[in-house]
Amino acid sequence: MSTYYREKILKLHDALFLSPLSGREKFQQLEKQFDTVYLASKDIEDTNIRNRWEEIWQELNKHEGMSFRNHEISSFMQTVGKTRNKTLEKYLHFVLEEFYRVL
Repeated sequence: MSTYYREKILKLHDALFLSPLSGREKFQQLEKQFDTVYLASKDIEDTNIRNRWEEIWQELNKHEGMSFRNHEISSFMQTVGKTRNKTLEKYLHFVLEEFYRVL
């Protein structure tokens, strides 16, 4: 397993589960960390995990981004804003599973 991936999944876990923000707000503030973990997952040997990250990333970026004057809303932010809490919970469970797998 990639030590870089391990480091990034641990950091994402801590940011998601130790933050006092709501689930949706956590996702929105951690867009860059999700992107980093997704990219790091491309280097791991386990194809199931790589495929799962690919699936999650596609699901979290299915809506088009928007631009308003000097303000841009990314595809990730648009999708998270429109995603049901039950679906976001599914992603939290996956991050938790990965956290325990890499320990």
